[in-house]
Amino acid sequence: MPDYSKNGDEWNEMLVAKHIPGFSDSLTAFDQLEMATEQRSVSNTAESQVPAWLTPCGSERHIGIEQGVRNFAIVAVDKTPNSLLRFVGAELYDLQGEELRVGRFSASDLVLVLQNKTVLMNWMQLSGDPLLLPHVDRVIVHVEQLSVQTQQAVFSGIRSAAAAAW
Repeated sequence: MPDYSKNGDEWNEMLVAKHIPGFSDSLTAFDQLEMATEQRSVSNTAESQVPAWLTPCGSERHIGIEQGVRNFAIVAVDKTPNSLLRFVGAELYDLQGEELRVGRFSASDLVLVLQNKTVLMNWMQLSGDPLLLPHVDRVIVHVEQLSVQTQQAVFSGIRSAAAAAW
């Protein structure tokens, strides 16, 4: 059974943080939050104001990435409160056509193709180019999680998502 006894403390720490939490191999999330709290500048906002990354957003995009043996699909759906989901885009990519050796490429190879030869970064609103889809407040990317027993598991799940973030 997970220990939830410190959830209240964690919530209060998030409320006073001035920076979006990040990832570092050398520091725990708590250490990073503590450093961000110590380094924050004095603000003229109320102490009880909730940071932007913890507030509800007006619109969000869910991007699903599905990987097959030869193909790669990216689908996007936009969601706004009190409305139906809106399908906004779908793309299918041939892995060999994108210069990946089927069954013989690394997570880094796949991330480079996703960043440079697909619409993913644009749909995530990170490319700096004119947006192909309407602007949204938040983007969530869902990456297929393959079994570790699958030959192509090396480029699935956490490893690809972490590489894409950096």
